[in-house]
Amino acid sequence: MDMAKLSDRVDVSVPTLKKHYDDRKEERKRKQRLKEVGKLPRYSVEEDPAKDDDEFDGTPIAVNPLLTCLFALVGLTRWAQRRLRRELRSMAPANESLQITPQKAAKSIGSYTLMVMLLSADLVLLGMF
Repeated sequence: MDMAKLSDRVDVSVPTLKKHYDDRKEERKRKQRLKEVGKLPRYSVEEDPAKDDDEFDGTPIAVNPLLTCLFALVGLTRWAQRRLRRELRSMAPANESLQITPQKAAKSIGSYTLMVMLLSADLVLLGMF
């Protein structure tokens, strides 16, 4: 599409952008308008001193670091899972599948049990238990 034709049809004026993309609350917009009118020489606008002018309408700052840590942890976990899967696939023989069969599970359980028994026997012989 020709960019000149597109720019003729698209309205990117400031009022249009404010109308469609200004996500401030009505109270916040009202305060901004009062400030702008107060700058005019004929008008003097009294603001409510009890209200803070810099109210924040979004997520409190105390929550943001927690959310950041949570998202980072989730991303790191997903990355680690993908990397471990890739490494396991590269180490497995091409003709052997990565599916767990009952025979593989039995061998794994037997090997783990034997390892724990040998380790406990070593610790007993060393006098730690």
